[in-house]
Amino acid sequence: MQRLSGWFDWTDAIALSAALGTPAAGAGAAVATAAGADPRASAHAREAARVRASLSRALAEAPESVDEAEGFSPWRELVLARQQAMENAIGLLRQRLRAALAAGTPAQARVAAIDAVLEQAIGRRERELLATVPRWLERSFERRRRASPPVLAAFRRELVELLQGELDFRMQPVEGLLAALAPSSPESS
Repeated sequence: MQRLSGWFDWTDAIALSAALGTPAAGAGAAVATAAGADPRASAHAREAARVRASLSRALAEAPESVDEAEGFSPWRELVLARQQAMENAIGLLRQRLRAALAAGTPAQARVAAIDAVLEQAIGRRERELLATVPRWLERSFERRRRASPPVLAAFRRELVELLQGELDFRMQPVEGLLAALAPSSPESS
C-alpha cells in the first residue's frame, strides 16, 4: 500500500478524497451477477467483449518473422502501435462506461468519479511502467537472436503472450466498471 501511495501527488489525494467522501445511497448494496443484468449493462458487456476480442486478434497478428537485418526496430514499432491501440480503445470504452455509471444510481456515479480520479492519478505511472515493455522485449530479442540456432519464433510467442498479459491488465478497470453497472440485488431494494 505504501508503494501505491507514492503514485499519488497531493492534488490526486485531494481529488480522491473528494470522490471517496461523496455520499452514495446504498453504497453497501451487493452487486448482482451478470445473469440479472439489465439490457444497458448487457450492451456494455458486449461492447467490452468486442473491444477485447478485436485487440486480442490484433496482438496475435504479429508477423511470423521480420528481416533479421532490421534488428528489433520493426518489433518495437509493432509493440508501440499495439500499446497505443490498447490505450485508445480501452480509454474510450472506460469513458463510455463511466458516463453510463454517472447516469445511474448515486452509488454508480460515485464509482465513476472514483475511477476517473484513479485513471488520472495512476495512469501516469502505468504509462511509465508499460513504456518499459519494448526495452525488455529488445533485450529478450537480442538474447534469442544470438542463440545458436536463433530462436526468434520463441521470441514472437513471448511478445504475443506479454502483450496479451498487458491487455488483461488494461482491461481490469473495465471489468470493475462493468460489475458496478450490474443492477443491485433484490435484498438491497
